[in-house]
Amino acid sequence: ANARKRAQEACERMELKMEDQLVEGGFQAALSAFIDDLVTFPTAILKGPVIRKKPRLTWTQGANGFECVVEDKLVLEWERVDPFMLYPMPQVTGFDDGGLIERHKLSRQALQELKGTEGYSDDAIDQVLEEYGRGGLNEWLYVDTMKAEVEGKSVAAVAQNADGLIDALQYWGSVQGKLLLEWGMDKTMVPDELKDYNCEVWTIGRWVIKAVINPDKLGRKPYFKASYEEVPGAFWGNSVADLCRDTQSQCNTAARAMANNMGIASGPQANVNVDRLPSGEDITQMYPWKIWQTTSDPYGSSAKPVEFFQPGLVANELMSIYSFFSMLADEHTGVPRYMTGDMSGSSGMRR
Repeated sequence: ANARKRAQEACERMELKMEDQLVEGGFQAALSAFIDDLVTFPTAILKGPVIRKKPRLTWTQGANGFECVVEDKLVLEWERVDPFMLYPMPQVTGFDDGGLIERHKLSRQALQELKGTEGYSDDAIDQVLEEYGRGGLNEWLYVDTMKAEVEGKSVAAVAQNADGLIDALQYWGSVQGKLLLEWGMDKTMVPDELKDYNCEVWTIGRWVIKAVINPDKLGRKPYFKASYEEVPGAFWGNSVADLCRDTQSQCNTAARAMANNMGIASGPQANVNVDRLPSGEDITQMYPWKIWQTTSDPYGSSAKPVEFFQPGLVANELMSIYSFFSMLADEHTGVPRYMTGDMSGSSGMRR
């Protein structure tokens, strides 16, 4: 009974410690962003735990009693990975199937925080900071320009690296032992230089700031992914936006046509015989109580010089088309309407 009680208390303390680590490491915020990516992008990616050095307030005992001081501590953090910044190898279907590269945009402060962390080379980081200070390492890719255009940002600012960020590549995968030795890894960690080892390697420009053997004995990587709809044999899946792309296009077309039709049918249109208008008569403006000046028909016709007609309003028909494809989108995505507040449900739910 005592052993069971002690085990229960130990489990409760460990549960509290794990919960504290998740809260302090930003797991809830990362999970919230992950869920948002799940319905937006083909694949949502969560990374963690990542060890970083962060300033923390601690109480230490001094000559005058306990006092609060700031100390740099290694903490566990979780983060959402931007799908645009992850590059798996072509044959990879999961994180543990092969190599991948995560691209990072690091500030000088973020890079400095890596110093003193196990596995990172302080000397290489100093060399990177020095080279960046001389105007180097301002890399950018074409995808940055495309992303800036979509987000409405200045393309010139991206090309000139106005944010002052340093491009870093984090590689997870197999590396030959000979290369690891050239990068400064200890010989005891690489007994066979012709053998491939599962590693984590960080490169910035021509500098290797980190090269370590993957601490996981099974070669697993600290990434987790999910797709709203998985595609067999593929790394990327389908999001809600992918599944309702066709129906969304039809809804948008119907909405645009309805807006145009409402504008055209909002008032009468006129058919004017310009041969019967005197010189200088303005036919580009129509307003209430307007007086139309006309002349006699030179051909003796009795047709009216100005005739008005009302274009037909087909908004109800277009609304029916919109509603049909909107309900069809519920079927394609599997998201019934009642989940967003509509108690009538989708067409599938009504059956």
